[in-house]
Amino acid sequence: MSENEQMIHIKSKSILNYDIEQQEAQQNQALIKQAQRENGQRKLPYQEPDTHRQNRSTWEWLFGSCMSRTYDLDQQEIQAFGMLKEDTLESFDEKNQTHIMILAELWELITETAMDKENYKNEEWVKYGFQNKNPCTDFRGGGVLSLLQIIHFTKNNKELVIKDMSNPQNDFFFALSSINVTFFLKQVLHLAEHLDSKKDKNVFCDRQSFKSFCQMLVKDDDTFNKMHDIVLKDIFNSWIALRKSQPKTSLIDFPKIEQQFKKKFRNVLSRQDYFKITDFERAFKALK
Repeated sequence: MSENEQMIHIKSKSILNYDIEQQEAQQNQALIKQAQRENGQRKLPYQEPDTHRQNRSTWEWLFGSCMSRTYDLDQQEIQAFGMLKEDTLESFDEKNQTHIMILAELWELITETAMDKENYKNEEWVKYGFQNKNPCTDFRGGGVLSLLQIIHFTKNNKELVIKDMSNPQNDFFFALSSINVTFFLKQVLHLAEHLDSKKDKNVFCDRQSFKSFCQMLVKDDDTFNKMHDIVLKDIFNSWIALRKSQPKTSLIDFPKIEQQFKKKFRNVLSRQDYFKITDFERAFKALK
């Protein structure tokens, strides 16, 4: 075999291995969801979250049976939310090879090279907005869901992630920003663990907003991921706009952007009833 033929053989083998690993990562994601769903089937039937059910207005408590419409969830909405809630419960475990395979999918997306699953700690992760060379430490708050949402966003916005969000000149921490959005959405949309229906009333959204979210979820089970993507893009665009209008802007100013997006998200979600995520996206982009 000539030297040129050897090079072609090596390259073809590398591409084949990359494709196989991509397929394995996708299969592992499916296995996680299947296991979570099977576990859910052994539990009691899905119910409205207490944080939603126990926060009816006085008007709803007194006259709910006479009202033509309340913000109680119907069975389809309860089912859709229950299945989503199961998908958010998986904690990230460095020792879990399935989780490492999913991490490898992210690495391969952003670097277009195969990840060494035995030695994945790499300073290159910092370039994409992780705190250090071991990205696993950043998933403690958001769990596997936060990793999956980074992957979802990157698949749909790869050029934006590589060229802009990971550009050192923009001072934007892509991965951490994405994880923070996941964490925020879990709290606001009644998905976080240990929310108290009274103490945390200022944390989760109101009944009308949650009803809207569940209506969208019934129509499109990818609504939660799409909301994450809409918000993350908005944060980045707002950050770039701020830096252009105020050249002295530094990372110290980033919390201002975070507060703006949290306020904007709650505002848009509570403005009207939504049945499609595209309607929410249109309203979100329209509010400046």
